Amino acid sequence: MSGCYSQYPVTTFFRFYKENGGGGSGWNGVDVCRLDFILSYNIFEKSKFILQPNFGLGIQKSISQDVGIIGGDIPDGIKPDNFELLKDIEAFAYSNSQLVPIFGLKFGYAFWSRLELFFDIQQVFGHKIIQELRMSYTYKGVEQPEAISYSDGTGRFFALGIGYRFVKQKVK
Repeated sequence: MSGCYSQYPVTTFFRFYKENGGGGSGWNGVDVCRLDFILSYNIFEKSKFILQPNFGLGIQKSISQDVGIIGGDIPDGIKPDNFELLKDIEAFAYSNSQLVPIFGLKFGYAFWSRLELFFDIQQVFGHKIIQELRMSYTYKGVEQPEAISYSDGTGRFFALGIGYRFVKQKVK
């Protein structure tokens, strides 16, 4: 069993596609703090190599930065031809808390049996919207349904880290 604390900004994007390119225009209006409790099993028990599938539960708190409209300036290099905004892109950020399931895999090496150098991959599944963007636009002169892009705390996270084992491993 292990615990982990992480803190990071969340960016929500609109992706624009053009014939020879495109790109994204995004906004960061939420910071997230997450405390995870993880259960794992080291497949190579008696080795210094670490390969641990894991699962757990995280307590995720999103904190709004209280920023509203992000404007209507989409760079020409990514703006599709025949595209026109009807009004500024609106952004909404929500402060809330949620429990999130976590599944992951940890690779690493243990030095002196207690100090670990590792690479961790986690998939987290959120269910409450923490940030959203709304855009009203026309394409080829025809008004389109409002486009909505949102973030709900779901994501794949990669971490390179150093850890310390407080409890010495039992040798069988």
